[in-house]
Amino acid sequence: MPLQLKDRCISYLEPFMFFAYGFYYWTLTILAALLTLDAHALLSFSTLADRAFAKLWLKFSPIFFDHDNETILPTLLALCTGTILELGPGTGSQLPRYRLAQVTKIYGVEPVSALHPALRASIKANRLNDVYEVVGCGIEDVDGLRSVGVVEGSVDTIVSVQVLCSVDAGDVEKVVERLYGLLRVGGKLVVYEHVGSGDWGSWGVQSVFLSLAYTPSFLSAPFSTPLRSLSPSSLLISWQLPPFLLFSSSHILFSPGLVNTGMANEGTWRLELYTLSRLWPLVMGNCHLDRPTQEILERAGPWAKNELRNDQASMRASLFPRVVGVLTK
Repeated sequence: MPLQLKDRCISYLEPFMFFAYGFYYWTLTILAALLTLDAHALLSFSTLADRAFAKLWLKFSPIFFDHDNETILPTLLALCTGTILELGPGTGSQLPRYRLAQVTKIYGVEPVSALHPALRASIKANRLNDVYEVVGCGIEDVDGLRSVGVVEGSVDTIVSVQVLCSVDAGDVEKVVERLYGLLRVGGKLVVYEHVGSGDWGSWGVQSVFLSLAYTPSFLSAPFSTPLRSLSPSSLLISWQLPPFLLFSSSHILFSPGLVNTGMANEGTWRLELYTLSRLWPLVMGNCHLDRPTQEILERAGPWAKNELRNDQASMRASLFPRVVGVLTK
């Protein structure tokens, strides 16, 4: 087997490991809620999701930390100075990488409360109690940030390490524009994010995990929009469908749902295929593999200096190619 094909096969199977652990921790989380009669968790999907993801992240965070030691990430975090806004610090695994002599204040914006105990333990272990403040909200929460003094033009450095993939698709542009506004002139946005692949094979596999759907020519009239230009999460299959086809073996891997498009008198229905795409964000804290994060960041505002680097060329077989570097306002 050619080396590249072997590497691709290994890389493309990697997400299934996260699925296995993810469903295991979801099972544990649900069982714990049932056994303790935790009505709050049982009646709140988001609470269950946060707790399950926290268990997964506690498992893999040390592994990711060791892996990232071999990357540019420690060098990037050593550049952070002044008032720092850390997005999604999780368990606090990045804290040892800051140069404390350069730091005035760190605000850790972590909406997953189930991760706060581990984060606070890391703060204490790294002797950051006097400078690190946990902010229990999302970056979208303007009032929550304002309550701790994070307002426009108040931040010297923003740290974004594999977190923008988890922002809701409809909010990500606004969130990044908001980050730009929080920076002082001369402030830096430190970036270490995974992005959608520029390699067709890897992008195709990413799309399987993020709602790849297509329109077979024998089922529907062809559409003119190029497939690559569409958001994979928005693609649908539409056709005139006899109901009995819903039970055919070709749909065994899907959970089909018929939605009337408003043209029922013409017999037209929309079939949404809930593939692995619905499972990956569920297991991985709303992660989206195919997000064009570099383009979104660069469009956020006029940057005085753009030092982003895309690792696409060296990571063509990977489902997690990265954009890394610094944007200066």
